[in-house]
Amino acid sequence: MKIDFFTNIAHEIRSPLTLITGPLDHLIASGKGTAEIKDDYRIMKRNVQRLITLVNQLLDFRKLEVQGFNYNPSLGDIVAFLGETVSSFNNLSEQKHIQLVFRSKIKELNTFFDKDKLEKIMFNLLSNAFKFTPGHGKVSVSIKIKAVNNEPFKSERNLLVIKVEDTGIGIPEDKIEKIFTRFFQVDSTGQVEKGTGIGLSLVAEFVKLHEGEIFVTSEIGVGSCFKVLLPINNSGLFVATAIEAHEEIIQDHFVTTQRNEIQLSPDRPVLLIAEDNDDLRFYLKDNLQEKYQIYEASNGNEALKIITSAVIDLIISDIMMPGMDGIELCRRVKSDRTICHIPLILLTARSSEQQQLEGFETGADDYVTKPFNFQILEAKISNFINLRRNARQVFRSKINIEARDITITSLDEQFMRKALELVEKNLAVTDYSVEAMSKDMGMSRTLLYKKILALTGKAPLEFVRSLRLKRAALLLTKSQMNVSEIAFQVGFNDPKYFSKHFKNEFGVLPSKYVGRGDSSNKPIS
Repeated sequence: MKIDFFTNIAHEIRSPLTLITGPLDHLIASGKGTAEIKDDYRIMKRNVQRLITLVNQLLDFRKLEVQGFNYNPSLGDIVAFLGETVSSFNNLSEQKHIQLVFRSKIKELNTFFDKDKLEKIMFNLLSNAFKFTPGHGKVSVSIKIKAVNNEPFKSERNLLVIKVEDTGIGIPEDKIEKIFTRFFQVDSTGQVEKGTGIGLSLVAEFVKLHEGEIFVTSEIGVGSCFKVLLPINNSGLFVATAIEAHEEIIQDHFVTTQRNEIQLSPDRPVLLIAEDNDDLRFYLKDNLQEKYQIYEASNGNEALKIITSAVIDLIISDIMMPGMDGIELCRRVKSDRTICHIPLILLTARSSEQQQLEGFETGADDYVTKPFNFQILEAKISNFINLRRNARQVFRSKINIEARDITITSLDEQFMRKALELVEKNLAVTDYSVEAMSKDMGMSRTLLYKKILALTGKAPLEFVRSLRLKRAALLLTKSQMNVSEIAFQVGFNDPKYFSKHFKNEFGVLPSKYVGRGDSSNKPIS
């Protein structure tokens, strides 16, 4: 349990660190800014590296000792503090298209509170609300002062009431009492992101440090409301100055306009990004969409559906995802002969050699550990795309009816050997169609199209025609048949149509090609 827990913690910390290091590396590499700004970048980079070191220490759970929490109050305007904390979620609100509202009946309230603990209370409650609220929903925070009887002193005391409400999936009634228990997780199919089961338990601990209380109400399909009650008078320790105001919406952040998508030409390479962290997936898409067409998936099941329905040139997949994880996705892709040719890069916060070995054993083409340098990842993507293009060119140059020493993966080789045998067997059959070929190959026409296009750069119809013309070129140099006879021999029932495609393929008419010598090594363009 401890190993899994700290592994999850490391994963959740490394993802935002990647979101810091990526843009920071980009700023440093750009060379823009004054000398002072560049120094600031270097300081930031150095401290990010320090955070990475701290995360690695966290993973060594044997070095950790259980310690209690200290309460360190200081005087400040709690209304302004809460407003700033809520506003830090504006970007997440925009990315997930969730309305974020902050309301207050208090304009100003100077009191003693632990800024660090209160920030963690709000951060966990808001993170939880956004995690369980679908797009175009609403998350709201409201604060007010409530006077209650202070038994047994027969007096009144003031409480600060903080409500965090959402229009999310809700919590089952029988689970509400357990949600503040450490490591407890609500098993819900509506949850996209899987947490550690410790956030709400920490909230309860920090509320107790303030001598407050926390309550929750929820309804499935409607949403949840977390109510935090914090005393603002406690044995004379808290001195509060509250300025009442009519209830007003201090913040209402809801961005309805979406960033204009870059229009890409159809010949751009197509990438699939499978990542359950919305911020990281958004960052990768935002920085790659200028060069590539992007598909997105938040888990392995969604990714597999996209892979089998679209023509994908490269897959980037996180390992730790809900439902089907990255390892299983990789195993499914690399064991399916129709899609096994697609390069796959695994992303993960797990950095042990055993875990990397597991990734490579499933057939992954590369393994990148978070946090990563975006420029290195981009270079890896570019290299894989270029390797695939080069392999396609080499493969196309080696296609002929006699030689089949194709240097590609074993499943791809088996696929192409069978395809070549079928075409060779049916060379003289004029009406041998793509439908007939897909039936002989035991797959749908769509899958056949995707596979042959990925390996050869040609659609199946062009692929068959190229092989017919390749055989025709061979017959022109080594047989005594005339052009018309050869045309019929390789499946063309119209010599003029044959001559047209032959010239497109080899640059000359069949009658001019005779006497050029063996054409078996001429590339198919």
